[in-house]
Amino acid sequence: MHQRKYTLELISELGLSAAKPASSPIDINVKLTTKRYDDHFVKTRTDTTVDSSTDQHAYQRLIGKLLCLTMSRLDISYGVQTLSQYLHQPKKSYMDAAMRIVKYAKKEPGRGILLSSNKS
Repeated sequence: MHQRKYTLELISELGLSAAKPASSPIDINVKLTTKRYDDHFVKTRTDTTVDSSTDQHAYQRLIGKLLCLTMSRLDISYGVQTLSQYLHQPKKSYMDAAMRIVKYAKKEPGRGILLSSNKS
């Protein structure tokens, strides 16, 4: 069972047809923090720039589509579940991380789950 057509349509819809596929679904060096955390801790630091906001509706729509894709792509489940925790006030880094998952899915759009037909 796979969602090849759905994956390819998602890649095309996001304009990532020419993008290079990502090697992993999520970058371990990216720190995903809430805006409240940033307001409290990052404002006092001058060496760090605060991440700007992104379109909440577009982010929520993308995460919803990725959640549908996790039904057959267990390899992206952790990343999508993590990003789904930040639906209320998404930052640009969250959208970038979600796009990375789409680029990762681009590497093998036909990847899915193999279901056995044996009646045991």
